[in-house]
Amino acid sequence: MMYPKIALLFLSNLSVTFGVCPFSRTSQEVPNDNNSQQVRCRRSELLAEDKTTKEKLAAIIKKRKDQRLLQQANCVTHIVYDNIHDDIASIAGSIGDIGEKGHFFGGIVRLAAHDFMDYDRNSANPGGSDGCLDFSDPENAGLSDIWCDDPDGLACPLKSLYDSAYSSFMSKADFWVASANAVIKITSVDELELPFRWGRIDSDTCAESSERLPAASGCTEVEETFIDRMGLSWTDAVALMGAHTLGRGDAEFSGHDGTWVDTDEQSIVFDKRYYEEVLRRSWRPRLQMLGRIGRGVVQTLL
Repeated sequence: MMYPKIALLFLSNLSVTFGVCPFSRTSQEVPNDNNSQQVRCRRSELLAEDKTTKEKLAAIIKKRKDQRLLQQANCVTHIVYDNIHDDIASIAGSIGDIGEKGHFFGGIVRLAAHDFMDYDRNSANPGGSDGCLDFSDPENAGLSDIWCDDPDGLACPLKSLYDSAYSSFMSKADFWVASANAVIKITSVDELELPFRWGRIDSDTCAESSERLPAASGCTEVEETFIDRMGLSWTDAVALMGAHTLGRGDAEFSGHDGTWVDTDEQSIVFDKRYYEEVLRRSWRPRLQMLGRIGRGVVQTLL
């Protein structure tokens, strides 16, 4: 099993001591998220303009907001954790377009992954899951479609949900991990349940974050990021790559257009198909100016 070691990425620097709140370090230590960075993005046309979808999303978010006012939650209980799972499932269910649904699922997992993938065990500023990303950096291109502010609050329903129902007692970092866990459970064939602890503290600055993310230039980047800085094994690194089975790529962002698997329907299932596609399809290297544009990096895309 490769899951337990990878799960430690999400649990880094967290105590497993249980208090009144089952997921917390102590029941008193509530992360402060008042200085949440405001993020803008290009709007998703389907979510922003489709009337039926907007009505469904508004109803989902309002229902959870009203329930939260009645519950008066001040920590992440099992009920709150399950609520996040149910909310993610409901939002996904309201998205009729399969490709857009895959983008929603894959984007959430990528959001959490890019937050923890800047962890550097060798640095005085180790980073890791701290709710801080540079959304303007090319390495994070597309993530602002998942986490953004919008006048209607519906173009980016994940952030609208967080702002209205979870931000008063839960950090962005915790919410992103819990949401990614929900996506894995919803989309996996065997409803894979990943471990979770709350207590991550958001950071307002993370200047070194984007530089630590692996560029799409081969095994050297993988080794530097996952093996050298994060302390994982090659097996762990390969396991993390499997998340690419969800969602799609965009030529504007990564140079890869479409899904990593055969169909949009397959892109909303978390399974081993990504690895099968890597072996089944013949890939060829090509040089193209992508990713870290402005830093003079020419990336080799496979």
